[in-house]
Amino acid sequence: MQKLRDDVTSWFSFLVIKPYGPGHFVHGLTMTGNVFRSINGPIDRAESVDSTFATLNHSKARNVVVQGNTFNAISEPIYNPCILEHTQASDTQTWTVDFAPSLPFNGRAWTVKAVVPVGAIQSGCANIYELPHSEAEQGGSGSQVKLNWSRACRRSVNLTERMDNPT
Repeated sequence: MQKLRDDVTSWFSFLVIKPYGPGHFVHGLTMTGNVFRSINGPIDRAESVDSTFATLNHSKARNVVVQGNTFNAISEPIYNPCILEHTQASDTQTWTVDFAPSLPFNGRAWTVKAVVPVGAIQSGCANIYELPHSEAEQGGSGSQVKLNWSRACRRSVNLTERMDNPT
């Protein structure tokens, strides 16, 4: 399926959810294999929430899959699950990874699925071999994940996170 933008404003979205009361949430949404393309200038996002009457309850999101899409002239592409590579340049015991604005519907970083080192993690001049524990839904909007290491360290990890409960 190909989605085109002809002449619309930058805040236009192809998919808009408009809750008409409290407690509404997304359950069982799949957006895969689409081409979201804007022709006459970029748009902000492919999806949005119209909060005129209410907002979404992000803590109840279930089975939301957004992958395999193409975003042309879309300022903020979205993914769920979302995989980011985070690089920590200096030795720090707690790393903060921000997934905004990559999560659909400005969701919360709810479920950490994987933390995989990219090469050796180093503390000072020595390699460390243990993995961190994670804390999801951090920061003001809940879009951050904190990785807590046993000691201050640096380098890179690939972090897989979801804005929903996949079960």
